[in-house]
Amino acid sequence: MSKITAILLSAVLIAALLPTQGCMKCADSLAKKATEKAVETALEKSTGGKVDLGTGSNVDLSGLPAELIYPNAKPLARWSITQDKSTGASYTFESTDLVATVVAHFKTSMAGWKNSSTMEANDATMLTYQNADESKSALIVIAPKKEGAGGTTVNVTYTTTTK
Repeated sequence: MSKITAILLSAVLIAALLPTQGCMKCADSLAKKATEKAVETALEKSTGGKVDLGTGSNVDLSGLPAELIYPNAKPLARWSITQDKSTGASYTFESTDLVATVVAHFKTSMAGWKNSSTMEANDATMLTYQNADESKSALIVIAPKKEGAGGTTVNVTYTTTTK
C-alpha cells in the first residue's frame, strides 16, 4: 500500500468521528470546519502535498469517475492529497442496500478496469482495480454498517499518477 493510500485511509477514519449533527448545528458546523482545517494543515505538513477535506454537505464528487460512485448512496466524507505526480482521494458513502448488492454493482461498473484483487472477510469485501495503463487505481471497501444499523458503508480510494 502506498504512503498516500495509507494516509487517506487514516484520514477517512478520523472523518467518521467528526460531529455531523447536534442541538447546536451552527456551533457544530464551526467546530467541524476548524477540525477539517487543522487536519488538512497537519497532513500537508507530514506529506508535503496539498490536502483537501470535505464532510457532510461539503463532499465534492467531481474528481471521482462515474463508475466509482454508487447510485443513491449518501456521500459522507472526502479526503484528497495532491503531490508532484500523484493525486489520491478517499470517499466514504452510505447506502441502504445490502453488501452483496453493492459488490455486484461495482463488479459490473468496473468491467473496463483490471481487477487486481478481491478479498472477502467477515461480511466485508475489498476490490482493487487499475485502468489499462495503470495511471489510475481504485480500492473499494464495502462493509455492513454498524450492527443493527442496516445498510452498507462504502469507501473508495482513487489515485491517479502521471509518469
